Amino acid sequence: MNFLSIWSGRHDRHLVEDLGFLVQETEEEYRAKSTDYLDSEQLGDFRKDAFLFHKRQRGLAPPRPKYGDEVDRAALMCILRGRDHYRAHYALGAPVDPRTGEPYSRYSIEFQQWAAAQEKPVLTPEQADVIDHIDFGFRAHDIARGLLSEGVAHGVVRTRYCGVPCQARLDWLNPRQGIVAIVTCDRLTYVEPQLRQNGPAHRLALERSVLAGVIGKNVPVHLIVVEKREPHRCGVWMLSERLLRRVEKENAKGIAQLMTCHRLGRWPTGYEAVRTLAPTSL
Repeated sequence: MNFLSIWSGRHDRHLVEDLGFLVQETEEEYRAKSTDYLDSEQLGDFRKDAFLFHKRQRGLAPPRPKYGDEVDRAALMCILRGRDHYRAHYALGAPVDPRTGEPYSRYSIEFQQWAAAQEKPVLTPEQADVIDHIDFGFRAHDIARGLLSEGVAHGVVRTRYCGVPCQARLDWLNPRQGIVAIVTCDRLTYVEPQLRQNGPAHRLALERSVLAGVIGKNVPVHLIVVEKREPHRCGVWMLSERLLRRVEKENAKGIAQLMTCHRLGRWPTGYEAVRTLAPTSL
């Protein structure tokens, strides 16, 4: 028996019998409901900078940028939704200069005019090539590919958590293996410290908590990480219960602090008190 068959047998029954409770909606529809529901992005924003979070909520600051760049988002779409879906939502390529037979530069007027006429996001040949490599790296990893062999992409769940209406848009929910998320990185060698910070671990812990509020139990959490640079390796991490419990407490504390800010109408910057400016040395 090989390692993959041993791993696959860890959950030989369904943790979630029916995925019909998952809501299917676009990312734009999901984000539009963020005024009524707290999600992991908002909580992460608040934890990083409560004052900026408040300004964004009031429309006094630009909205939070989407995760990663267009290549990141397109690569995740390709992996989660398949190549046909990815190709239907992106224009790939560039117009060709008839004088040289080579594609126009993405900075040229000809390329900009062509891109504007596509009416959907455009990926240059170089960007599309990177996405192909990322997708290949993912598909070369047996366990990563197996995690997405069954389940639903981008299902939305909503419920109350810590007394607050919350929502989560899961990258993938596998009825046997639980929550599966995908992120990209530059190097797998340095990824573990980043995963423990206020980022993927906190996001996934909140998603699990919101899901548990709907199905009545906690499920395992896996994270697939693919390199954006050569050699485009792929790795899979399973978040331990110890880590998830720790960040769940931090999330609950963050939600309590958020509710306190709402109640008092005070959004700390960290610079409320008078500070003393002294010499750096005697």
